[in-house]
Amino acid sequence: MNPQDPLLLNFRGGLADRRALLEAAWNDADAEAGLQSLYDVVHRLAGAAGAYERFELHDAARQLERGVLVWLKSPAESRPPAAGLKRLLSPVWKGLLARIESEADSG
Repeated sequence: MNPQDPLLLNFRGGLADRRALLEAAWNDADAEAGLQSLYDVVHRLAGAAGAYERFELHDAARQLERGVLVWLKSPAESRPPAAGLKRLLSPVWKGLLARIESEADSG
């Protein structure tokens, strides 16, 4: 994709807003409803990043998405508390934030 494509530039310009949504969802992800919200936000980011051929950002978002989805689909009695999941996913979370920053800065 052409780096000066108006749609790609618009996508990059919206990354600060997407990051704010992600951070709000991450901060609220201490229960199942919050994790569902986080999943929804990161799923949309992963899809958009893939559509705009921002594959490193797509992969980082998918990694977090998969971790949350596995927890959501697990039986409630066999999964760790949401706070424990957040600790486990913290490195993935930090990697996603770094990819968002890198992508935003590349525009």
